[in-house]
Amino acid sequence: MNIAILGNMDVEGEKGVVIKRYEITAFYPNEKIDGLFDRIFVSNSLPELGRDEVMKFLERAYKALTKDGELAIQVPMAEWAARQLFTNKADALTYYMIYGNDDHPFKACYTMMQVRTLLARAGFNVKEASEAILKLKTVEGEMIDLPVHSLVAVRND
Repeated sequence: MNIAILGNMDVEGEKGVVIKRYEITAFYPNEKIDGLFDRIFVSNSLPELGRDEVMKFLERAYKALTKDGELAIQVPMAEWAARQLFTNKADALTYYMIYGNDDHPFKACYTMMQVRTLLARAGFNVKEASEAILKLKTVEGEMIDLPVHSLVAVRND
């Protein structure tokens, strides 16, 4: 099984599993990997792409998957961040969800409906869509619970 990981995510390797890591902004521009991956994990990095780059990335991810391959995406929950802003409860976590950080600035914030729509436009069938908590570790070592949308989409030819 071949797995691609985009974003800072820990995945333990198992026997027979090959893991390749990519930055989302440089996902195989010069590498021939069509049909190579059984799974692609995109953890908290889709917002780093500009509006014009998102569909191009999703189309490349679709081509990089095998038939029935899965794309798992986690993005900060725009609805949660908006609720924090509108109720005057915004904190550092809220602003991270909207803007990212200096090393990985965000160019977009996504609702569940937006992500589902983008995946459908790219030809994926959404298999699972839920809210989840992504555990992040700050540079200072503090653990943060980040509310995210978590989706699994399938390439069905």
